[in-house]
Amino acid sequence: MIAGLALFPLTALGIGGIPYIVLAVFLLHRFRDKPADFYQRFSFVAPIVFAIFLWFCLGLLFLVVSGPTFPVRERLLAGGYYAAIAVPVGYACVGLVHALSFVLRKRGVIRESAVQRGNGADRPPPVVRHRLWPPAAGLLG
Repeated sequence: MIAGLALFPLTALGIGGIPYIVLAVFLLHRFRDKPADFYQRFSFVAPIVFAIFLWFCLGLLFLVVSGPTFPVRERLLAGGYYAAIAVPVGYACVGLVHALSFVLRKRGVIRESAVQRGNGADRPPPVVRHRLWPPAAGLLG
């Protein structure tokens, strides 16, 4: 009984935690120049993005572990089961973070600035490049 209770968090960390860390590091690097309001808007679709990523990761894991003899349908069902669990858990976490953020803003702990509201002051001007950039651009004048 106690061994099962100790095994559950470790299994959850392995099944959901490792793919979550990989996806979070990738997305934070990819969206590093975005304003703060982008992250707030993205948080509403992040659990769905993570569920799709988790389903893909678990499909690959089940393929490697079980070998080619395990039916593909069973792999998809197992991955989909864990991905389906990840969606409500993800939205519960998003709701908790948004509620905490709301309370901290109301109490004055977090203050919004013009940059955080995403009015464009924090964004660099767009870079306009030639269609054939860089080598052929110099040849065309």
